Amino acid sequence: KAANQGNPNAMFNFGDLLINGAHGVTQDLEQGALWMKKAHQKGHPHAYQKLADRYKALNMPVPTEIKEGIKIRGRC
Repeated sequence: KAANQGNPNAMFNFGDLLINGAHGVTQDLEQGALWMKKAHQKGHPHAYQKLADRYKALNMPVPTEIKEGIKIRGRC
């Protein structure tokens, strides 16, 4: 509920649940990425880094948008 109301921490946590498929939530990388992007847009400082780490763990290329967002936040 808090994620739908715009809480960046809740968006981050929900995105993380979806990305990892934890606590009975079915894994959905696409939806998890959308929630992480929303959290990033609301100012969550770790959302894009967490998402990039997951892409790397899955041996998937990290999208340019995420790389740029991390650079802007000074994490690269």
